Amino acid sequence: MRIQNIPPNDPISNISEQPAIDIKMLEQLRLMLGRDTPQMLAGLIENYLEYTPELLTKLRQAIAEGNKEQRSQITCTLKSNSLAFGAVGLCTLCEEVGTNGSTEAMSKLTQIEREYERVKLVLEAEWHRLYEIRLKTDVFFPTGSYKNIGFYPRKSTRG
Repeated sequence: MRIQNIPPNDPISNISEQPAIDIKMLEQLRLMLGRDTPQMLAGLIENYLEYTPELLTKLRQAIAEGNKEQRSQITCTLKSNSLAFGAVGLCTLCEEVGTNGSTEAMSKLTQIEREYERVKLVLEAEWHRLYEIRLKTDVFFPTGSYKNIGFYPRKSTRG
């Protein structure tokens, strides 16, 4: 898998200069999944990409409301979910949000959202690669709900 090098939006931030995903950590996840790696990893990626935006929305609300307990819980969840894929920069930013005051946390949230977009690009590319493996090998592949990638047709709401 090729890591996409996206130029940082914030020249002050060292996080954006790091790869979005630590490939060694992603390889460790593959090894843990064993022989069912393509379908399991694809499913994990789908879940992460589907639910992370919701976590970011909840984090924004918690920061705006000054709810430190909820902010801490959300950043802990986001951090652990991201670490599984090797998104070390995103984890670092989440840790900083958990310890900062509201003003600093809102500033860090913007960095988190940018870093998530970088992680998302890499994980989408990995998902596509896994899908290509599925097409070549005719191995079971999840028919998950992460529709933004484009492989699953959207159901019409018209009658």
